[in-house]
Amino acid sequence: MKLLTTVALAAIITSTASVAATSDSSTASPDITRQVALQRADRLFTLLDADHDGILTRDEARATGSRLMAERMATGHDPAPGIGGHTLKYFERALGTRSSVGRQQFEQVMLAHFEQMDTNHDGMVSVAEREQARASSVEQRQGQ
Repeated sequence: MKLLTTVALAAIITSTASVAATSDSSTASPDITRQVALQRADRLFTLLDADHDGILTRDEARATGSRLMAERMATGHDPAPGIGGHTLKYFERALGTRSSVGRQQFEQVMLAHFEQMDTNHDGMVSVAEREQARASSVEQRQGQ
């Protein structure tokens, strides 16, 4: 009986880890602080700036962003955790007519998005706040 319980528990842990590894890490991850959001923005800028010249062009953002999303869909691994499609759409809107931004401008845009999602203004974006932002983004797209 003890062996069966141990085997069953191991199977549950393994299947849970497998599901977690292939699930959307932005909804599986814990609350995100402003500092973590800044670190993610910095990492994302580095990923998106294809030629590493410190300037992110709209073309670089689109091309690399599409590649990162395709990688996520194909492998289940999120190379830019917490940065979903709604964040990229927000970035597109925030860029306006500009064709490029520097790292500092990019971080400001991403932190503004963080502040928008932090609906209770506690300096953290919870899983519920991220889900609410995602749902709001879907509603906006359906309304267009």
